[in-house]
Amino acid sequence: MPGQAVPGQAVPGPSAPVSGPAGNEVRMALWGASGSGKSTYLWALPRALHGTGGRADGWTITPLDDTSRGYLAEAEKGLVVDRVLPQGTNMALSVRWLLARRSRRGLRLKPAPASRILLTVDDRPGGEYNQALDGAVAQLADADAVVYLYDPVSDARRRSETFEAFSSTLRAVSAHLLRQGRLRDDGRLPQHLAVCVTKFDDPAIFDRACRGHWATQDDKRPYLPRVANHYAEDFFAELCRATGGTGEQVRKLIQDSFVPQRTRYYVTSSVGFNLGPDDNYDPDDFGNIDHEPVPARGPVRPGAESAARYRERLRSVPVPVNILEPLVDLDRLVRRDRRRAASRTGTVAGGPS
Repeated sequence: MPGQAVPGQAVPGPSAPVSGPAGNEVRMALWGASGSGKSTYLWALPRALHGTGGRADGWTITPLDDTSRGYLAEAEKGLVVDRVLPQGTNMALSVRWLLARRSRRGLRLKPAPASRILLTVDDRPGGEYNQALDGAVAQLADADAVVYLYDPVSDARRRSETFEAFSSTLRAVSAHLLRQGRLRDDGRLPQHLAVCVTKFDDPAIFDRACRGHWATQDDKRPYLPRVANHYAEDFFAELCRATGGTGEQVRKLIQDSFVPQRTRYYVTSSVGFNLGPDDNYDPDDFGNIDHEPVPARGPVRPGAESAARYRERLRSVPVPVNILEPLVDLDRLVRRDRRRAASRTGTVAGGPS
């Protein structure tokens, strides 16, 4: 068995350089099908950097343009003050954030290196297919590493949409890199990849993790449940086989298109789990999302749709699960590769790696 079950109920376009030493930043692209949770992931990231239970470690976040600055302000107010989630929208999403962490010494004989992560997402409405594809291709081809969000809940509902979006974009990126002479000799992409299974907090996903003994609990407050990273790939494979969507095809395409040694897997939750009155995880009441009616605006026209509309609201300020960790791991792996390449060529790697 992978671990002890959690106690509880029925175990229910190319980016411009940023200031600083040349080559110091690691470029990361956030990628996922429509509805996979990109907006919610971005909203949760500031909480993961600085919130209770997060791996802050001196991280800062700096928006690199006015749009990204406004999005960050909206995210922080939405989750912490209003406790709401980003609403589905047909508007384009374009965000560029610089995540930075100073060099740390601690108890180490050698200081841990500083980190600078340039995180970008370029997402356009599905109706603008050609523009959306071109934007994703440019973003992914320019990246050192990719964070791919796979939502098993949406995939099970929408069937082929996840695979079609993944496959078409991946083929276009491969062709783009081939023209540039950057595709590997074996036809695989050179980028590091973090595959993030989203919505760990969803009852269907959480129940499967608990019943299959994939889930464990942290031994420190707030004692959150999680699937250990060394079991995440196997849990992802089980979900792909069992949820009835196109996950199995996505999983095989990941294996064929990325270098296995450069691929990592994570089980994540942007909204986290409900915390009880003592600010600890409550296994008997773990859901962190409620649905409340949306007040009607203005008079209702005769014959207009009268069905009640609802929006999602968080029960407690979220403590995200495995949101920052993929970025930290990818940053470390890319910098490790840079050091190795520099040692082979006798050059100095860019930045304090």
